[in-house]
Amino acid sequence: MKNENDLESLIKDLVRKTPKQYNNLVMDSVSWIQKFHAGHRRLSGENYVFHALRVANIAADFNLDTDSVIAALLHSVLYRARGKDLEKILNKIDNIFGGDVYKLLKMLEKINEGTDSEETDREIITRYILNNAEDIRPILIKLADVLDDVRHIEYLSDEQIKTKATKVFDIYGPLASYLNLEEVRKEIEETAFKYRRNEDYEFIKQKMEDEGLNEELLNKYIEKLDMLTSNILDYKPKIFGRIKNKYSVYKKLKKMENEGRNTKISDINDRLALSIITQDKEDCFLIKMLLEEKAYIDERETDDYITNPKPNGFQALQVSAIFEDISYLFVEIQILTYRMYYINKYGPASHLAYKASKSRFATPTNSYDWLKQLHRKIMRSKYLRKQVRSVPIKADIFNENIYIFTPKDKIIELPKNATALDFAYRIHTNVGHRATYAEVDGKTQGLDAVLRTGQVVKIIPSEEKKYPKKEWLEFVVSPSTKDKIRRGLREKMVAYTSNSSSSTKL
Repeated sequence: MKNENDLESLIKDLVRKTPKQYNNLVMDSVSWIQKFHAGHRRLSGENYVFHALRVANIAADFNLDTDSVIAALLHSVLYRARGKDLEKILNKIDNIFGGDVYKLLKMLEKINEGTDSEETDREIITRYILNNAEDIRPILIKLADVLDDVRHIEYLSDEQIKTKATKVFDIYGPLASYLNLEEVRKEIEETAFKYRRNEDYEFIKQKMEDEGLNEELLNKYIEKLDMLTSNILDYKPKIFGRIKNKYSVYKKLKKMENEGRNTKISDINDRLALSIITQDKEDCFLIKMLLEEKAYIDERETDDYITNPKPNGFQALQVSAIFEDISYLFVEIQILTYRMYYINKYGPASHLAYKASKSRFATPTNSYDWLKQLHRKIMRSKYLRKQVRSVPIKADIFNENIYIFTPKDKIIELPKNATALDFAYRIHTNVGHRATYAEVDGKTQGLDAVLRTGQVVKIIPSEEKKYPKKEWLEFVVSPSTKDKIRRGLREKMVAYTSNSSSSTKL
C-alpha cells in the first residue's frame, strides 16, 4: 500500500516539472483532487489520487502546458462522477480553474465515449478521435491515462485485461504512433501483449534472448557503423537503430501465417534495424560500397529505392548485412539523406500516410501534410509552456470524412458533407429505402440535412415504403449511397413493369 511519503514525492515531482509561476495553481488542483477522491480506491487498493498524480506527471513529461497538466490531474472525475452529477462537477472546475481546463475535460469525455463503442471497427474509432480533435491535448492526456493503467494492469480481471489490451492494440497504440510517441506505443503494446497473450510473449522473448537481441548488441552495431563511416566521410552521419518490439514480431508472424508462409522469427529480417542519415545522396552509395566490402550482404534483401523510388516517394538504400565480428544475425540497414528521412517520416511515404491511405502504392501527395504540421505544433508547445498557461495544439486530421453516432453509440464513417440519407444507407439499404426523416441530436431534420462529426442520428422509417425517390440523387454525397438508390430505382421499375403486365393479362 502506498504511504504519505509516496504521495508527497509525486506532488513534489509534479511541482518541479511545471513552470514556477504556475506552481500555486497546480497545488490548488492537487488539494482539490485530494478532497474529491477522499475514500476512493482503485482495484489495487491504493487511493485514487495516486493514479491522478501519476497521470499528471506523465502529462508534464510530455511537456504539455499547465492547463493540460491540471486537466490530467482532474481527469478521474470523468469516471467517478459519470451521470447526472458530472456536469455539475465540471461546472465547479470551470469556475475554479477556468474554461480551458473545462473544455479539455469535455473533449476527453468525448474520447472516452468513442472508445466505449463496442460495435465500431477499431480503426474507425482511431480516425474519429483524430478527426474530432480540434485540439490534440486531450488525446495526449488520454494516452497518459492509458500508460499508467497499463503499468498497473496486473490488478485487473482476465476479462478487463482482454478489453484493455484490445483497445491498446487497436486504438491507443495507433494513436501514439500518429502523435510521434513511439516509446509510449512500445511500452503499452509490450505490456498489454505480456498480460493478454503471455505464452506468445514468453516464446518470442526467449527466441530473441537466444539470438542475443538486446540494447548491448544494438550499441555494438551503432559503434561499428560509426567507426566505418568515420573513415570515409569528413563529418559524422546520424546513426541510430531499434530492436523490433515483441508485439510487432507477433503481428509479423501472424501476417506470415495468413499468407501461408513459414512462421520463423529468424525469417523476419528487420528484428534489428539501423539507419544511417547522410548529408547528400552520393554519400549513401559510398557507404553502401563500404558495407559490401566489410560485411556479408544478402542481395535478395537489398534494394536501391534512391535510383528507383517507391510509387509513394519513399527513398533509401536498404541493405541486409551480417557483421561476423559482432554476430551472425542479419541486420537491416537503411541509408538515406536527411531530406529523404524527413519525407519518409512525415510525407506521403511515411508509415502513417500508408495507414491513412490504406494503400501500399499510394502516389506522392500533400494529403498527409498534417503529419508534419502536427508534430511541429507539438514541438512548439514544449517551448511556449514556460511562458503561457495554455498552449492549444490545433489539428485538422482526416478532414475528408465525418464520424456520426447511432443511438446505440456505433460510429459510422461518412464522406465530408454527407447527409442524413447517406447515414441511413450506410446503416442498411432497406433503412435508406424506407427513410422518411431523421432526428439529429434529438431534433427533427430532413433527409437532406448535412451532418458533422459527433452528432447522434436516428432514422425514422416508414413500413409502407419500399423504394427510394429519384430526387434523392440530387443531395446525397456518398458514391455507395447513389449506387444503392439507382439500384433501388431499377428494382422499382421492374416491379412496376411486372405489376402492369399482370394487370394487362387480367
